[in-house]
Amino acid sequence: MSRERLRRSELSTPGTSPKMMAKAAQSDADLVFLDPPYGKGLAETALAAARDGGWLAPDALIVVEEAADARFTAPDGFNEIERRRYDDTELTFLRAME
Repeated sequence: MSRERLRRSELSTPGTSPKMMAKAAQSDADLVFLDPPYGKGLAETALAAARDGGWLAPDALIVVEEAADARFTAPDGFNEIERRRYDDTELTFLRAME
């Protein structure tokens, strides 16, 4: 794996920081971890915004952490790879479609 690819994967963006959000919009993320407040549908909203905003690299890997009973459903444009449940938490692994 090239150093360029590794550096690009290291971007971390707090959703509450407009400055960091503007910076994130300038690069395509190839690894995304979403851990929004549980049960509010925010992961679906964030994924749709990332897709529509062109923030995701083709074939990006996305991991969504959500309450197991929240019934997370990925929006169009994502393929579900796997789900893993840990007590009351569920991790959903997705790939962005090209």
